[in-house]
Formats: sequence, C-alpha cells, structure tokens
Amino acid sequence: MPTIKHFEQIDKTLKIEILDPLTPYRFDNGSFQTIRDIFKDNLEYTVYYWKDQSTGKKWSTKRSSQFELSVDEGKSYCFYVQATVTSNSKSRESPKSIEKCTSIKREELDSLNLDTVLIIAAIAAGVIVLVIILSVVAYKCRRPKATKKENIPPNL
Repeated sequence: MPTIKHFEQIDKTLKIEILDPLTPYRFDNGSFQTIRDIFKDNLEYTVYYWKDQSTGKKWSTKRSSQFELSVDEGKSYCFYVQATVTSNSKSRESPKSIEKCTSIKREELDSLNLDTVLIIAAIAAGVIVLVIILSVVAYKCRRPKATKKENIPPNL
C-alpha cells in the first residue's frame, strides 16, 4: 500500500508526494528494496481526488511519485493513492492508501491539540449545565406559591 509522504495545497495547485512501499527483498547492503526498485517503469500511481463533501471523483495517473494537480482555489480536497504494476498482461493494483484531506481556512482548528479541544468541550458543557440550573431556579422562583387555606374542612 503506498503512503502519502507529504501534501500541500497552494492556491490552485495540490502537490502530493508518495512514498514507495518497502518490500521484504533486500539490497546487498541489507536495506530493503522498494516496489519502485523492483518494478521500475512498470509501476504507476493513480491519485483519486475530489472536493471535500462531494461525490464526484477525478483521477490522475503517473509513473512518478510526484503529483501536481490543478484544483479550485479556496476549496478543500480529499484524495487517496493506489499503485498499479503494469508489467504483466494483467495489471495488479495495490490496496488504497489512507485518505487524506486538505484544509482551507481551517488551519486554526486543525492545529489545536487534544488537551485544548478537551478544555474547550469542558467549558462548553459547564456553560450548558449552568444555563439549565439557572433556568430551573428562575422557574421555581417565579411560580406562585400555593396559599394555605385555613378553617376549611377537608372534603369528605
């Protein structure tokens, strides 16, 4: 399965760099060979991409691990990569990579760490509980109290 090493969206260009997967085969020096080392020019990658929250997919296929895709400026895009070996009469496809998405105008939210998100959620929950308690207290205080009627015999 190919891995997306790096991606960035600048204006109308989405740049994607793919990391060639390692194989169990080794070079003489002991390092692992990649599928590019084995299949060379018979390896190609296909990037499937679409506007975030859309169903219409586009794709681009190359024998390179570097992609520059033309996209709409100001729109977020999601994508995944799939490798194909074309050396045999029958092409073989890899599993899909993990899906990634760009985030336009959401950098501030994306940069928050888990502690910050939990603190914000706890404060929001506290405010909601406080509003509920104050509403109940205000309701109880405004309700007219039942007056005690004296000297009235109970209904028998």
